Amino acid sequence: MTSRSRADFPWLALQPPAPDLNGPSSDSFAYLPAEWSERSAIDLLRVAAHRWPDRIASDDGECQLTYGEMWAAICRAARMIDRVAASDAPVGVLLPNDATYQVAVLACVAAGRPCVMLDRGYPADRNAEIIRDARVTTVFLTGADVRAGLAVPAELRVMSIDDALRSEAEVPTLPDVCHRPDAPAFIIYTSGSTGRPKGVALSQRAVLHRAFQKINASHQREGDALVSLNSPCTITGLAQIFETAVTGATLMKLDLQRLSLGAVLRAIADRRPAIMSTTPPVWRAISRLDEARTMLSSLRIAVTGGDVLLQADLELMRRALPPDCSVLSAYGATEASTMLQWHVPRGQAAAEARVAAGYPMSGFDYAVVDEDGNAAAEGEAGELVVRSRCTAIGGWRDGQLHPGPFMADPQDPTLRIYPTGDLVRIRADGVFVTLGRKDRQLKILGNRIEPAEIENALRQHPAVLEAAVVARRNGDAVKLLAFVVAGEGAGAGLLDVLGANLRGALPSYMQPTQILSIDSMPLLPGRKVDQARLLAIAAEQAAAISRPAPTDVAATRQSTDMVAQAWRRVMDRQSLQADLSFAEAGGDSLRLLEFIFHLEQKCGVGLPLEAFNGDMRPSELAASLDQCLRGGAVERTDLPCVVLLPGYSGDEPRLAQFRADCAQSLRFVTISYPDWATLAAPGTSYETVVADIVQQIETACGSARLMIAGYSMGGDFAYAAATKLAAAGREVGLLAVLDTDAGLPSAVSNGGQLPAAQTRRSLPRRVAHFIEVVRHDGWEGLAAAIGMDQRVENRWFLSMLRLMARLPSSWVPAIWLFRPRRLIGQMLLTSKHSAWCRTLEPVRHNIPTVLIRSEERRLNAAPDLGWSSRCAPVDVIGVRGDHRTMFDRPQRNDLSARFMDVVVAACGENPAGRMSEKSTQQAAA
Repeated sequence: MTSRSRADFPWLALQPPAPDLNGPSSDSFAYLPAEWSERSAIDLLRVAAHRWPDRIASDDGECQLTYGEMWAAICRAARMIDRVAASDAPVGVLLPNDATYQVAVLACVAAGRPCVMLDRGYPADRNAEIIRDARVTTVFLTGADVRAGLAVPAELRVMSIDDALRSEAEVPTLPDVCHRPDAPAFIIYTSGSTGRPKGVALSQRAVLHRAFQKINASHQREGDALVSLNSPCTITGLAQIFETAVTGATLMKLDLQRLSLGAVLRAIADRRPAIMSTTPPVWRAISRLDEARTMLSSLRIAVTGGDVLLQADLELMRRALPPDCSVLSAYGATEASTMLQWHVPRGQAAAEARVAAGYPMSGFDYAVVDEDGNAAAEGEAGELVVRSRCTAIGGWRDGQLHPGPFMADPQDPTLRIYPTGDLVRIRADGVFVTLGRKDRQLKILGNRIEPAEIENALRQHPAVLEAAVVARRNGDAVKLLAFVVAGEGAGAGLLDVLGANLRGALPSYMQPTQILSIDSMPLLPGRKVDQARLLAIAAEQAAAISRPAPTDVAATRQSTDMVAQAWRRVMDRQSLQADLSFAEAGGDSLRLLEFIFHLEQKCGVGLPLEAFNGDMRPSELAASLDQCLRGGAVERTDLPCVVLLPGYSGDEPRLAQFRADCAQSLRFVTISYPDWATLAAPGTSYETVVADIVQQIETACGSARLMIAGYSMGGDFAYAAATKLAAAGREVGLLAVLDTDAGLPSAVSNGGQLPAAQTRRSLPRRVAHFIEVVRHDGWEGLAAAIGMDQRVENRWFLSMLRLMARLPSSWVPAIWLFRPRRLIGQMLLTSKHSAWCRTLEPVRHNIPTVLIRSEERRLNAAPDLGWSSRCAPVDVIGVRGDHRTMFDRPQRNDLSARFMDVVVAACGENPAGRMSEKSTQQAAA
C-alpha cells in the first residue's frame, strides 16, 4: 500500500444488518444498547451480582461460584491488588483455565490495573519473557503454585488467588479508582513478526463492544450456560468473561489441556448449556465423535471463530448439532474483535471451500483496497482496512502503550485505522469472504503464528547459522516445517537439541512437525527464502526414508491386505493410497485402537500395542503386523517385571509408548479388564473385577516378588489387588500409583440412580425410547441418551445388555463391534468403581508405595492425593504435564526415567547392571 493520505481511504457506505439475522428469533429479547460499552464493566457486574446473587456465575467442573461468591472474591482480590501494586502497574494472571481466572481478571478491572493474560500451559521461559516485557510487578498464582515455588521471575510480588476465595463475613468495598473506557485494561500477547511475543493493549470499551455484539446475536440471557473451550489468553476467551457476567448467564470453562473431548461432551450432556464456543479445528474433532449428536442436543447456538471455517467443517457440525441450532461464525483479530460475523444460513449452495466470514458489524467503517490503497474493483480481492473506536488501543512494549499497527484518523483522533493484512472480497449480497493473508502469518488450531518467532528461537543456538520455517498444507491441515543451516563442528544431535529447546521456549501449537538440516538456504532472486524449494526438499527427504523391506512375499501380501481393510474401516481410502502416516491422515489414539481391533479380527490373534504407533504409514504398519504374525522379538526374562493396570479406558497407545520407552530396562505384564458382557452379568461387582486381576497376576508372575503399578483408576485396582495378594502371603515390593486421586471420584453423583424424570417414565415408553435411539445412533447414542456414567446399573438396561450379549457375533452390525462395546465396558467399569469408592474402608498396609503425581491442579487436594489414608509410608514424586499429557513427549521422558528409578529402588539392586544410567540418559534426551 502506498503512503497516500490516510484520510483518503475509500470507506464503504455499508448498512450492517441486525446481529441476529438468520439466527434465533424471539420477540421478548431486547438488544443491549451500544452505549453500554461506554459504561464501567465493573458497574455492570455489580448490578448482575446484586440481581442474581445465588445464580451460578462460573463452573469449571471442579469449582462453582455464584454471582454473590464471585463478587465477594473480586472485591477481596481487588483490595489485595490495591495494597501491593502501584497505580496503573500491570498485574499478571498466571492461573489455570478455570473459575479462578475469571475472578482475577475482573479483580484487575475493579482495581483499575491493566491485566496481563498469561497461559499456565506455556513454557516458563515464554511467560517470563512476557512478564519482563509487560513490566509486570505483581502476579496471581494458585495457593498450590505458591507453596510449590512455581518458577516465576524472582522480583515478582506473588498473590494467592486462594486468599480471595476464602469465605468471610464481611465483603470489603472496592478501591476508589476511575474506570475510563478507553484506558489500557487488558494486555494479550500474540506471536510476533520480530521474533518475540507481541503485546496488544485493549480497553474496556473494545471488549464490551465485542461482548454485546455476541450477546445480541445469540440472544443470551439470564439462566443460559455458555461453554467456553477457548484459552482465557485470547480475545475470544476474554470477551466471554463479560458476555456471561453482565447477563446473569453461567460461564462453563472446560480446559482442553486437561480434559479429553469425550469428557467435554459428557460435561455438556450433564449440564445442558445453550451456547458453545470454540475454534473450527475443535468443532471438527468434536463433530466426528460418534456420540456428539446426542451429547450436544441442548445447544441453541454454536459459535465458531479464530480460524477458517470450511464448508466440510460446517457440514460436519450440522450433522452433530440439533436441527434448530444456529451456527454463528465470527471473524476478527486480537487488534479488532470482531469485525465480521453472521449466522450461516441453511441450504446455501457451497460454491467455495471456505464459509464466508460474514456481514459488517456496527461500530466499524470498512474499506477494501488494492496494493496502491485505492478501492478494489467490485467483487475483486483487496486488503481489508477497518476504522473504529472499538479496536485495540495500541501495542504494549516495555510496559508502555505505543501505536502499534494502528493509525489515527486525521479527521477524528478518537478513531483508529487498522490494516488487517487479510485479503477479502465482498459478494453481491454484502457478505465478506476472506481469501488469506498478505504476509507470512499463519493460523494453527485457532492460534496466530508468526514463523519469525520460531526462526528466532532456532537461531538462539550458536551452531545455527540460518533458519527458516514454512507451512505445509494438506487440505485444511497445516504443518510447520523448520530448516536450519548448521555451522562447522555442529554435533550429530543438533536437531534433537533444537527440538528440546523449542519445547522449552514456545507453546505446543508453535512446535514444528519436523526440523531438517540443509547445506544452504535456497533464495529467490530478490534474496527472499524460496519456500517452494524448501517444501520440495522436505518431500525429497521424506521419499528417501527407507521402508521396511518384505522378507516373505506371501506373508507380507497378507499383512498388507489386512492393514488396508482395517485402515478403510477406520480412516479413508485416499489417505491409504497416499501412504500417509496414521497421524497425518487424522488418526488419534482411539482410532488407532479401533484400527488394531479390526486387525485382530482379521488375523484372529491378539496384537501388542507397542508394535504400532501413529507415526507409521500403512506400509510400515503392514511390516510390523508381518513381524508380529511371524513371532516378533523374544521377551527378555532377565529384567525386573512390573504389573501395569491401565485406567478405565484399558490399554491404549499412550501406555504402550511409555512401556516402549522402558523396554530396555523393564518387562511389563499389562492387565486387561473384563469385557462388557462379563461386567453386565448378574452378581458382577468391583470385587469380581479385582479377583480377575489377582488371577491374571498369579498366572503371569508365579511366586516372584511383585511390583504393581496402576494409572488413573488403575491405581485403585492396583491398591485393591496388592491388598488381597499381601493378605494371602504374597510379597509385594512396590505399589506405584500414577496420578490417582485416593478420594471419591468427582464423577459420582446422586448415588448412580436415575433422575426423577427418568424413573417416572413407564416401561413401554422407556423401551420405545431405547429402540428409537439404538435405531438412529447405535449403542453409543444409547449410552449418551441415558447418561450411562450415572445410570448404567439400571435393571432394565442391564437386562437388555445381557440379551444382546447372547447374540451371535455375526448378527451384530460391524459399526457396533468396537466403539459402542468399548464405551459400554468403560461405563460399567466406572460404575462399579464408583460404588466401591463409596463403600471403601481403607486397609492401611505397609506396602512400599510411591505416588507419581502430575502437575494437574486438583481443588483442595493434599500433596499425596489422600494416599496416606491407605498406605504408609507414601513417597510423592512430581512429573511434568497433566493427567493425560504426562504420557506425551517431552513429558514422557521425565515420567519414564523417574518410573525406572522407582523400580530400581524397589529392586534393591540392579539385575540389568545399568538401569539408572539408562534412565538418566533417557531423561537427558
